Amino acid sequence: MAEAEKNILEIIEVSKTFPGVKALDKISFSLKKGEIRSLSGENGAGKSTLIKILTGVYKSDGGRILFDGKEAVFAGTRESASAGIRAVFQELNLIPYLTVAENLVLEDYPVKRGAIDWKRAEEEATYIFKELGVDIDIHAELSELGAAAWQMVSIAIALRKDCRLMILDEPTSSLDKREVEILFSVIEKLKARGVSFLFITHRLEEVFQICDSITILKDGACIGTFPVEEMDQNRLVSLMVGRTVNHQERIAKERTYDEKEVPIVELRQVKSFPRVTNINLKVYPGEILGIAGLLGSGRSETAQIIAGCRKIDGGSFFLNGKQFSMTSPITAKKQKIVYCTENRRVDGIIPNMSVRNNMILSSAGQVGRYGVIEGRKCKALVKSYIDQFRIKTPSEDQKIKFLSGGNQQKVLLARGLSTNPKLVILDEPTRGIDVGAKQEILDLICEISDEGIGVIFISSDLPELVKICHRVIVFREGTTIGCLSGEEITQEKIMETIAEGDRKEGSNG
Repeated sequence: MAEAEKNILEIIEVSKTFPGVKALDKISFSLKKGEIRSLSGENGAGKSTLIKILTGVYKSDGGRILFDGKEAVFAGTRESASAGIRAVFQELNLIPYLTVAENLVLEDYPVKRGAIDWKRAEEEATYIFKELGVDIDIHAELSELGAAAWQMVSIAIALRKDCRLMILDEPTSSLDKREVEILFSVIEKLKARGVSFLFITHRLEEVFQICDSITILKDGACIGTFPVEEMDQNRLVSLMVGRTVNHQERIAKERTYDEKEVPIVELRQVKSFPRVTNINLKVYPGEILGIAGLLGSGRSETAQIIAGCRKIDGGSFFLNGKQFSMTSPITAKKQKIVYCTENRRVDGIIPNMSVRNNMILSSAGQVGRYGVIEGRKCKALVKSYIDQFRIKTPSEDQKIKFLSGGNQQKVLLARGLSTNPKLVILDEPTRGIDVGAKQEILDLICEISDEGIGVIFISSDLPELVKICHRVIVFREGTTIGCLSGEEITQEKIMETIAEGDRKEGSNG
């Protein structure tokens, strides 16, 4: 058998049970050397449990794992790493205020005469990044570099020791299109060197861009393994969620706008240095206004301006047709503007608080009197949103950190809507969420719009923008460069507008 045809990994009827939950039920599949395999499935399908077994965090209850032809029983993460299995997770364990080289050798410093050999550390860093074909300043503090650099450093750490199987968990969730292309070129180089990959992503188009094959998990069982050329997005989604889903169908209703209609919010030539230099946009009641652009284009900063989290250095802010000074988040809340941040784990949820308390944080005045929460009102409000949004939780007392990303996002949406807003700003609301939960959230956004609430929807996922937005404003380098509506809203047109944006600078939204 040729070297490339040998299996690096064989998983044979592996099972894992937690109290009350069968996380894995006799999972079986194999992976060849130099193969890039997508591990696909909804949240709760068993992907994370399987990864933790492969990396030595958990022990399986049954079945066998063969790694490079040998029985693999890992007593811990060090044993798994020593065997050549390395994982790069979505939440990167790097230290921002150390340099690239310092982060690279953090697990295992080179030592000379009882002291850290910094010269050798820098030589190792230079060599590894040269091998990867990545141009990066090894003396720069990580905090000064972008998300793509963080991913490259994490991959370099994995490669510093002998890595034969690399597990990438949502590696592109914080990357823009150009950075994804850089990452994929590195993956292809490593594949050519014989490194195998298990690749986990909720961006389905990436599965077809980089992977050779797909293994689908559902409810702890293996649905099957398929060559990527035998699959399309609709079939993949249908197998993952267990029902027929048209993943790419546009569901936004056509809207017309007349000059007499008053926008909820309007920005005219707004500046907020250094990221926002000339932003123009309008959002109307009942409209889903998409904001597209590469990372660093000023999307989140513009959302923060409208939400009162960021001051304006120039231009005009209009609220309901009248010039207005948005001075703070409290002012925004009083004006019925709700903001859901892009980083729900850091700036959104309070992880050790219950689902109930997370949900009522912004609406305590509605469920209480004289500063005291009324249990009956609170319970009724929380139950209504759990039922309406189909939030999967054992009870309202469950700590929110134990919910899936999709259910956490639904709680944040419920928190915002419980204040009876006129405008909801959603910054990357589906990031890191599986395809089934993603569709539910998109449906909820459409329901919000149908109730007459304006929505600003920021997303790096172009198919989402195409699917639900009435209009799409395109940003580039802190400037509004285009406004698309109706049949103009396509992935191709959005990318074309971004690419040609310098010709349309300052276009009015």
